[in-house]
Amino acid sequence: MWRTLGRLTLEGRHLYIAERCFAALGEVSKVRYLQGINQIRELVQDQTGKA
Repeated sequence: MWRTLGRLTLEGRHLYIAERCFAALGEVSKVRYLQGINQIRELVQDQTGKA
């Protein structure tokens, strides 16, 4: 179930949810990669004011 949800959320670009799914599966490398992307995304949103 987590794997399916993680795949679907990646396809739908819901990266925060995908991060949680892969964390539940114990896939550390994917979680760290998604955390990095989410941090960059937050910085860009703060600087540009766009969601």
